[in-house]
Amino acid sequence: MALLTMGPAAPERLPLPDVRRLDRMPSWPAWVASRIESMKDECQPSGADRRYRTVPTLPANLTLSPAERAEIERHALALKDLCEQTPLANADCEAVVTAALLFVVLGWQWLLLPGLVLEAIPGVGVLPFWLLVVGAIAVLGTPRPKIGQR
Repeated sequence: MALLTMGPAAPERLPLPDVRRLDRMPSWPAWVASRIESMKDECQPSGADRRYRTVPTLPANLTLSPAERAEIERHALALKDLCEQTPLANADCEAVVTAALLFVVLGWQWLLLPGLVLEAIPGVGVLPFWLLVVGAIAVLGTPRPKIGQR
């Protein structure tokens, strides 16, 4: 996914790690420690009373450009929207989660799966699909193998 361009010059691409040389790539704690070590304390005037205070700052080469910041905000909003799709907030999600849990709790019976899927679709649950599922189980039996029997 390309970063958005702001102004005449496109932002620099971030270099990807070389997976063939993982020994050269720092671990996450080492990377965070290197970023913390690069922070400097500078005295800057505050906005309200214009008194000078010590503020931690990053070097200019480590700060995000406006395009990178906008891309990160877009990804964070997409992640927030994805995390809000819970059974409590979304009826369709509730139906899918209920069907999946019933499938697992009822013992992974593959003949039940079509009935559970059709019940999860809004409006389709009015038709008696469970009669077809019960009829299929009565005719075909269980699809599970008989363990210990030859």
